[in-house]
Amino acid sequence: MQYAKVSKDKAEALKRFLLEQALFAKGYPVKASEGCVMFPIKDPDPVLNAFPEVAIENLDVKKRPELDLRAILKQKLTEEQLALLPSGFDTIGTIAILELPKELADKGREIGEAILKLHKNIRTVVAKASKHQGEFRLQQYEVLAGKPTFETMHKENGVRLKLDISKVYFTPRLAGERLRIARQVKPGERVLVMFSGAGPYPCVIARNSKAKEIIGIELNPVAHNYAVVNKNLNKLHNFTPIQGDVREVVPKLNQVFDRILMPLPKTGEHFLDCALRAAKNGTIIHFYDFQPEQEFPKATIAKVKRAIKPKEFEVLNGVVCGSYAPGINRVCLDFRLK
Repeated sequence: MQYAKVSKDKAEALKRFLLEQALFAKGYPVKASEGCVMFPIKDPDPVLNAFPEVAIENLDVKKRPELDLRAILKQKLTEEQLALLPSGFDTIGTIAILELPKELADKGREIGEAILKLHKNIRTVVAKASKHQGEFRLQQYEVLAGKPTFETMHKENGVRLKLDISKVYFTPRLAGERLRIARQVKPGERVLVMFSGAGPYPCVIARNSKAKEIIGIELNPVAHNYAVVNKNLNKLHNFTPIQGDVREVVPKLNQVFDRILMPLPKTGEHFLDCALRAAKNGTIIHFYDFQPEQEFPKATIAKVKRAIKPKEFEVLNGVVCGSYAPGINRVCLDFRLK
């Protein structure tokens, strides 16, 4: 069996990538060796493209018999209900987040308890009870099983992030994207993160680069308080969290930055003028957007052109960060101002 070997601080990002891309070879054990973690994989090529530092090794291991969610629930659900079970779920810290169809609403407790039995690292199982809504893009959740809490400690890319999933917008699916940005930051750079939430981008950048200064601006006061907690939790001295509206805070900073992140895919173009106030010629901006897969990057480039005209820019990269809805992706356009 082929294994991908990576240092422990990069293990969480690699694991999420493997799961999201369906590259994790299920049924084979994860191995630990000399400060590294080794994951069983189906195909080494996409892994090496995304994580060039990974080493591929062949190990003689046998596939182990695994418990299956459907097997556990076979006596409690009908065949029709078993067919509707979600194929996967997001994990934030010790919380598993399910998206249950309405046909399984009255079976939530049984499903939650089965997940707790299967995954010893999970302490709480919740179901989404609403879509992202409101100014802070929050979701409502219902506890199905386990510890009745929405607060957890999430680990990724060498940092710990404390947050309440019901009060702070956060997605674990961007772990690889956060690391991608951090790897681009050059020593001595000054970085501005707009809409910084509980601080995942600033914390990952601070831990995985030699940035001189990282300023994160967040409107949600609860998310800002968690960002302060996470700065101290990870002992990050070059990260400054600021609570407030970016339109009010950025002019008061009276500073320019080498790199600006705009992780607000919906309506982000309305804040590009604000980003320009903190930019200079040569500043790199990471602009996030939602686009149908066939229209990226052309439509996003056009959106940026309209928003910052007559300012010129050079496109550096266009990256698909994940799926948002059927046929629509979360994307990032990296561009440099001229």
